[in-house]
Amino acid sequence: MQSLAVDIGNAAPAPKSPIGAIVKGEAYGALASLSATGSMPSVSEGKVAWQVMPCVARNGVTFTNQGQISALNKPSVLSAVPGLPTNFLGSGTVVDTGVASFNASQADVTESSTVQSASLFDGQIAATGLKALAHTSLTGAGTASDGAMTFASLTIGTQTFSNSPAPNTVVALPLLPGVSVVLNEQIPSLTGITVSAIHVIVTNLGGYHGDIYVATASTMAKPSTAALQGYAFMASASAPPVVVVGRQNVNYLPCAGTNGVPNSQSTPSVVMSSVALSGTGTSTVEGQRGTTSYSKSRSQIQNLNIGNGMVTASVITAAANTAGSSGALTSDFTGVQFVNLTVNGNPVPVPVSGTNMSLPGVGTITFNVQLCKSDNAAAPRSCNGAHYSEAINTAIVIDVTVPNNPLGLPTGVQIRIAEAETAVRV
Repeated sequence: MQSLAVDIGNAAPAPKSPIGAIVKGEAYGALASLSATGSMPSVSEGKVAWQVMPCVARNGVTFTNQGQISALNKPSVLSAVPGLPTNFLGSGTVVDTGVASFNASQADVTESSTVQSASLFDGQIAATGLKALAHTSLTGAGTASDGAMTFASLTIGTQTFSNSPAPNTVVALPLLPGVSVVLNEQIPSLTGITVSAIHVIVTNLGGYHGDIYVATASTMAKPSTAALQGYAFMASASAPPVVVVGRQNVNYLPCAGTNGVPNSQSTPSVVMSSVALSGTGTSTVEGQRGTTSYSKSRSQIQNLNIGNGMVTASVITAAANTAGSSGALTSDFTGVQFVNLTVNGNPVPVPVSGTNMSLPGVGTITFNVQLCKSDNAAAPRSCNGAHYSEAINTAIVIDVTVPNNPLGLPTGVQIRIAEAETAVRV
């Protein structure tokens, strides 16, 4: 079970870097994609514990995700195929972390991926304490990047490594002639760098070809007149740091916006069986950079039903908006909507922000939760900022505090229904 990316900072975001910047970063513990011709099944694993830094990173805030690499084994239907190891990629614990900072002279971003242990191809490649590190800074002189790979132990075939290899060191595997390994792979660009501690290139492994990455970190920083951010999702459930159900029907605003065109993602059924929630939903994001920049997000659910009639609504809409130019950014929540809202069969008037009620047998329920953040040092929760403003609107928040509740969830779980977020940094 993977953990939720957590914002662990409480300080107000720092003012913009004088040069203006977009900083981005991501890290993941493993990624595998092997395919073959004919009827042989593919072998793959998505980005493990994938941590992505928001488009508008907050100063000094660490974002993290952790999880477990799932063992990737030879498909059982290929048990008799020669030249194929039993285990392509062994399991291991992953922690991925990213942080950005801004000061009077530069913007800076660092990402790292740490894998407790990794084993590939029945131990032909084995490592412990494996870590990839990527770093990019942006100053008036331009962008500069660097990377590193570290480990506690590392063996490839019969070779044992005691020091971190030079960038892009290629190692052959004599027992697997169709496989090569790149250690400390560093791929620079004009605006950043991607570092993979181990990149396995498969040209022919019993008919398979493709790539496996272990411990990858990537950073980017570039000048920008404005950085936009926004997301909208239907529902989530978590007991930090553990995710019970991740963001459903989530839609993210690209860092550069949508050129003013709304981008919607819909689902005919928002289903979270663990909390008996259903409905139909649409997540919409929109944004544009210019003399005046803006970000808009909307999360709308129709025919909401939580807990088999415990909470219902014909329509709920969470809305967030941020707009303005340098020196004058403002966030608001225009567009919030509640239609035919009921709790345990009783009608609830359209709630003002932060309306809180007891939810018998479960805990508490809060409606229309609105939060602003800004670079206003005197009032960091203000909706008005000179160079940074952010808005988060959640239509419904349920905090489970009663054991053996009808939702079947442990105490400490928080359910968030219909959430929209926007931010602009200039």
